[in-house]
Amino acid sequence: MRNPFFNDETESYKIEEIYEWFVVDDTVLSQLYKPKHNFICGDRGTGKSMLMRYLEPYCQFKANGGWKNFLEKDDSFIAFYIPIPKNLINIKVFQSSDLPVPETIFAHYFNMLMTESIINTMQTQLLDLPVNDSVKKVFVKEFVNLLNPLPESVDEIDRSIDGTTSPFEWILSFVDNEKNRITNYINYFALRKVEYTASLSDYHTFVLPFIKLIKKLYDFEKSIYLLIDDAGNVFDFQQKTFNSWIANRNHSDLSIKLSTVMSYYKTFLTITGDYIDGKNDFQYIHLDNYGSKSEASSSRELKKIIDKRLKECDIPYTPDDFFEISLKQKPIIEQARLNAEEIAQNKNIADKARYANRYTMREFYRIVSDKSKNKRTAVSRKYSGIDDIISFSSYNIRDCLKKLKTDIK
Repeated sequence: MRNPFFNDETESYKIEEIYEWFVVDDTVLSQLYKPKHNFICGDRGTGKSMLMRYLEPYCQFKANGGWKNFLEKDDSFIAFYIPIPKNLINIKVFQSSDLPVPETIFAHYFNMLMTESIINTMQTQLLDLPVNDSVKKVFVKEFVNLLNPLPESVDEIDRSIDGTTSPFEWILSFVDNEKNRITNYINYFALRKVEYTASLSDYHTFVLPFIKLIKKLYDFEKSIYLLIDDAGNVFDFQQKTFNSWIANRNHSDLSIKLSTVMSYYKTFLTITGDYIDGKNDFQYIHLDNYGSKSEASSSRELKKIIDKRLKECDIPYTPDDFFEISLKQKPIIEQARLNAEEIAQNKNIADKARYANRYTMREFYRIVSDKSKNKRTAVSRKYSGIDDIISFSSYNIRDCLKKLKTDIK
C-alpha cells in the first residue's frame, strides 16, 4: 500500500501526481483561468504551488479530455510553471562584487532560468501538439536572434541541429551556457574584473517577443501564462522587474501569475518608479486559511484533500475512520491544549489562538515524554484523530500532510 502522504513538498511531485492529488476549487480556479495578472498570496504550505502547477498543460489537457478540446475553448491558455529556488545567486557575492548594472545582469539570468523552464515544459507536456522539426528549427533561429548573440552562435544552429540534437535541446544547451557565463562573471569579477561575455535581455526585447514566438510556433492566439512561484525569493530589484511586466498589461499575449508569501515581497514599485496596485494592475488571490475562514470551513477543505489521497491509494476509509481517536491520547491532547491556551494568554501577541494551536503540539510532546519515563504510563507519540491532527497543524496543508505522514509511519 502506498503512503498517501509520502511527500509534502509540491515542488518535487511529478506532474501526473499533481493531477492525481489536486482537489479542484472552482471559486479560485475561475479567477486564475482569466487572462489577467494575479498575486497568489499565502503562508508557506497553503497550497500556492499545487494550485499553480494544476494550470500546467498536462493537467488542463487531462481535465478537459485532451489538448484539442482544451485549446479550442474560448478561455484556453498555455501555462508554464517557473519555480524560483532559494539562493538563486549567492547574494553576498552578488552584493559585494561591485558589478556594473547588477540589476540588468540578474534580469537576464532570471530570463534564462525562465526560458529553461518553458522549454522543458514544451518538451515534456506539449509533445502532442503538431509541430515538425523544420518549424522548430526556425523557432530556434528566431529565439537566438532575440538575444543578439555572437555571430558564431547563429552559424552553429544549422550545424548542430541534426539527427542527434533536437531543436529544443539546442536551446537548453545555449541557455545553460548563458547561465554559466553569468555565474562565472559574478564569481570572478571582484577578483580580476573579467569581461562580461553573455547576452542581455529585458521585457520588450526578449520576454514578450519570446512569448509571441511560442504562440506562433503552436499557432495559438490566446494568452500564455507565466506561473512564477516563490517570487519572494529574488532581490527587490527583480521584483520591480516583475512589477514592470505586470504594469505593461499585455494580457492578450501574456498573463503573469505570481505566488509569494506577502511578507517576502518587498516592493510594488516598477523599475521606473511607478506603482502597481491590486485595483488597476492585478488581482489578489488569498490562500491563507487561518483568520480568513472559519475553523470548520478550513477543516472541511483539508479533509477533502486527505479523502482524495486515501481514495487514490485505494484505501476505503474516510479521514475520520482512518485516523481513529485514541482514548489514551485524547485527555493528554486536551490537557496540552489547555496548557497552550494559558501560555498564549500570558504572551504579548496579537493572534493568541494561532499561537496556542502551534504550541499545543509542543506541549503534547512534553507531556508524552514525561509519561514515557514510566512504562506504566507510557503513551505513543501518534496523534489522536483527524480533527486533532488538523488543529495541531493550524489548518496548514503542508504541516498537516507532514503529521499524517508521520502518523502512518
